[in-house]
Amino acid sequence: MQEILQTLNLPPLTVYGQGKYVVLDFETTAIEYGSPLNLSNKIILACWYTSWDDKWHSHWGEEYELADLLHDIEEADFLVAQNAKFELGWLNRCGLDLRDVTVWDTMLAEWVILGNRKLPKDLNSMLLRRGLPGKEDVVGGMIKLGVDPENIPRALLERYCLEDVRGTLDLFRCQIEELTTRNQMHLVYSRCMLTPLLTLMEREGVNLDKEAIEKEYNEVKQERDRTKEELEKFATINWQSKQQVAEFLYDNLKFKELTDRKGAPLRTGTGRRSATSGTISSLRATSAAQKKFLELYLRLAKLNTRLSKTLEFFREICHKHNGVFHGAFNQGSTGTHRLSSSGRPVIGEDGSRYSAQLQNIPREYKRFIKARNEGWTVIEADGAQLEFRVGADMGRDAVAIEEIANDVDIHTNTAKVFLEDGTQPEFKGLSLKEARQPAKPQTFKPLYGGSGTTSAERAYCEFFQKKYAGIYKTQYGWSLEVLKNKELRTPYGMIFYWPDTTMMRNGKVTNTTAIFNYPVQGLATAEIIPIVLVSLWKRLRDLDVKFVLTVHDSIVLEVGPGVDRRSLYNTIARAFTRDVYDFLQQVYGYEFITPLGCGVKEGEVWGSGKEYKAKMFPDNNRIIWQ
Repeated sequence: MQEILQTLNLPPLTVYGQGKYVVLDFETTAIEYGSPLNLSNKIILACWYTSWDDKWHSHWGEEYELADLLHDIEEADFLVAQNAKFELGWLNRCGLDLRDVTVWDTMLAEWVILGNRKLPKDLNSMLLRRGLPGKEDVVGGMIKLGVDPENIPRALLERYCLEDVRGTLDLFRCQIEELTTRNQMHLVYSRCMLTPLLTLMEREGVNLDKEAIEKEYNEVKQERDRTKEELEKFATINWQSKQQVAEFLYDNLKFKELTDRKGAPLRTGTGRRSATSGTISSLRATSAAQKKFLELYLRLAKLNTRLSKTLEFFREICHKHNGVFHGAFNQGSTGTHRLSSSGRPVIGEDGSRYSAQLQNIPREYKRFIKARNEGWTVIEADGAQLEFRVGADMGRDAVAIEEIANDVDIHTNTAKVFLEDGTQPEFKGLSLKEARQPAKPQTFKPLYGGSGTTSAERAYCEFFQKKYAGIYKTQYGWSLEVLKNKELRTPYGMIFYWPDTTMMRNGKVTNTTAIFNYPVQGLATAEIIPIVLVSLWKRLRDLDVKFVLTVHDSIVLEVGPGVDRRSLYNTIARAFTRDVYDFLQQVYGYEFITPLGCGVKEGEVWGSGKEYKAKMFPDNNRIIWQ
């Protein structure tokens, strides 16, 4: 039963019910919400409980003065904390090696219990929902008002911190009972096993190419300024005035207003002609003047987006943090249970606040991320068509599984359909290879319950549902189950809730898109990718490999020159295939029968280099490189 866990040196699931544990809470100074990444912050107070002797502890002092706490954590089998990534970040600053730390995060456990229900996951709310004593309000209110914990009277702060520990302990005990009854311990286990690695990845950050960013920033800014000047010559109006913009669009240039399905003009709530950026982007040009205007306007919008969304932030990171971009992986925030992210904000010289998400770095700017050490390279590994393979597996779709086994590329097939149709604008003039990228969202549209808006999209959705009847039948069955029970228990144990689901007059079930989407996206990126990450982290622990980023179904590593590449690539391939099969079967009780695979690229910057593809069939251990 525990073979894969033993192989990866992971504890058994029973550790949470049988092991010794420490319940911990820190009070810190409040710069950047107490982030351990900010070296100006410090620990003020640590309070903890040890289960083996039923004792409560508190210690005033900074991170270098917590030997007793570190000793107790090393004595324990696991650590309990609310939003444990925060405590782990501080423990890492204290010198604790997180590679051998097991946690129970009460926030993550509640995330599993709630599924996709949007209820607060702060400690006080979770306690009150269970009829348990809530937290003391005075100190919490002071902190919310901006009072630094360092300035709160010691007696009040210590009582507050100990109450947090007691509440976390009470909540932990309730959650263990609830999740055991719901047969969902394995879902919390996976999320908690990943948490120490996410903590280290946040500390590591991604390294930016400072020279390349400065060059790109100057070039884009110059082009933006030229385009803006050209547009202002083309139209000498106040672009902040929606009325003037509307008059220019519809009276001077003679654009036709956008209309709804009944032919009525799409206007503002006050009945004015629309001049929003979204409206302008959707206008159709028929005259030379209209085409010239849209060309300039859309180019300016694109250049402004590049600057404001990415380049200005990257440039500030280079100036303020020596080119290292520290982001945060947000757990507990999405309905599908995949990770989201946010960037550590920086303040520019003009007082502007800049930030960017780790997971939404534009594809064209992946080239700005490089290894920080001389001679090291960047490796990107990603799951091959992972969400489609998960859909095929959950639907036990024989056609899809056979195509996957024979290396048929679903996105290339989608591109062929749209190229042959010839009416979809984004595919016009593209080669088959070029069309693969815009084909991806079209592939996912029917997989996630979409029916399309254009004739070509509707035809493709019908084609997909007929060809992959096993997938569609299973997902449609989910919608009927939700219609009846208002919830869906997935084959891998997650429960999603849609209490407002009804059937419309046309026979369609409401919430269909989410019902089709959540189980597939959840298994692919909320369960399988964390399994891969933990597997790789454990297997590569003694090598010169830094984990720096994960984006949906991909993992980004920095790798030293002394690491044997053949062995490394095989380890990556095994983590994406054999380890997933074994982990799902042995820990989740789910048998994955569809072939899994991955792609591996290595180069000086992220996304560069030749791609090598590997796969492994569920019924053997042979890695097949292509």
